[in-house]
Amino acid sequence: MPKRCSSSMLLRSLSSRLFSTTTTSSSSSFLSILRENHSNPNLELALSQSPLPLSPSTIQSVLDSIPSLPIPALRFFIWAGLHRSHRHSAFAYAAASHSLRLRIHPEALVLLLDSYRRNSVPVSLRTFKIILNLCFHSNLISPALSLFNQMPSFGCHPDTPFFNTVLRLLAHNLETHHASLALKLFDEMLASGLRPDIVTYVLVIKALCAANQVSEACGILSQMRANGCSPNKVVLSALFDGACAVGEFDKAMEILSEMEHAGDPACLPNVVTYTCLMKWLCENSKLEDALGVLDRMKSNNCRPNRVTVRTLLAGFCSHGRVGNAYELIDRMVGEGSISSEQCHSLLIMCLLSIDDCNAAERIMRTMLEKGLRPDAPASNSLVRELCSKSRFVEANQLFSELEVNGVLCFSSDVYCKILVGLCKHGYKDEALVMVRRVVENGVQVDVACANAVVELLRSIGEDHLASEVVNLTEVSPKLKGDLDVQEHHLHV
Repeated sequence: MPKRCSSSMLLRSLSSRLFSTTTTSSSSSFLSILRENHSNPNLELALSQSPLPLSPSTIQSVLDSIPSLPIPALRFFIWAGLHRSHRHSAFAYAAASHSLRLRIHPEALVLLLDSYRRNSVPVSLRTFKIILNLCFHSNLISPALSLFNQMPSFGCHPDTPFFNTVLRLLAHNLETHHASLALKLFDEMLASGLRPDIVTYVLVIKALCAANQVSEACGILSQMRANGCSPNKVVLSALFDGACAVGEFDKAMEILSEMEHAGDPACLPNVVTYTCLMKWLCENSKLEDALGVLDRMKSNNCRPNRVTVRTLLAGFCSHGRVGNAYELIDRMVGEGSISSEQCHSLLIMCLLSIDDCNAAERIMRTMLEKGLRPDAPASNSLVRELCSKSRFVEANQLFSELEVNGVLCFSSDVYCKILVGLCKHGYKDEALVMVRRVVENGVQVDVACANAVVELLRSIGEDHLASEVVNLTEVSPKLKGDLDVQEHHLHV
């Protein structure tokens, strides 16, 4: 009996079809207008006289259909963006930039402005903002900068949001000369009498820090205060991150102190701020200073998290100071910041990162003896490492011990690595136990694993179990065919 369609489902279906039909009809009509008026100086007037509805899908459909008429297509897109009933989304700008191939043909934007000038088309600041957004989503720096020179001839002048968009474009391409351009734009902005906002200051600070000009970036704070704008957490964090990134430790500590004593709770550094500084200190062998930052966290009632602890543990391990890593764990567990299981699991990961598999294995076995349960990332990583060193029997044994202790979140690739190793090295009994475990748990295995397992199972007469393994993976037609033949012979 056929399913009855609810009225709401029918309405949605009809609405979808109607919307699709309306979009197709509107785009076709707009295309006709563009083709008939592509050389008409009053193209925008012809478009405005049309009663057709505008929608993002209609606009994109039009752009996709006239690649041979880039200037009319651009004029249509800008006209649509200026329409009182429509505003382009970020997605629409990105899609339009792609359809118009602006990265390949940025000269189209220059030709567009020439077309406006030649045909005496009224151009406003909003027009230039739409063009700038196309530059932004096409990552076109030079055309974006050239708009500043073009604007006066149309009687237009940039505002603060316009400058910010150009600065944001430069921030996405922070090379040294782009940083100097950002600073130049900032100076021009101030000279024109415009008032920078928080966005402006953050972008300029990031540009200066990227160019290793941290002192100049710090000077921006003085300008902010002179302009009656108090630095907030966003500004201070941008400056702090920049100082850390270029290794200006003293500056970073000054900024951290300012954040801690700003008198505004919103400016207080958080766990991310402190951890960022610790990471830089550990990477630069300043482990004692990193521990000092941990003390500052505590005095400012900021609790460390897993990332903080892992950052410090990794720093100690990479410098061969495993003893200090244990001391840190005792401290963290004692303060109640993070559990013993989490700390020791993180230490296992850090030891594996410096290729100390033996120490990692000792810690995990000690955890199991004490009734502590390692987390899934540590368990998976250690078993993988044992397999990579061809220690398949030990890997299999550890796997079993972890399962007994309740660690059940093993990745499918871990099962596969153990199985392949056991099969290829002739550990039939251990492999058979693991195969049964795989089948019982419904673990998906890869083709390489299936091939190795099936070969072993056939050799010991476990053809039915082999077929179950095949069902858990997508295997080659040849392997599947061979198994079918085997099963046929068994039944005969």
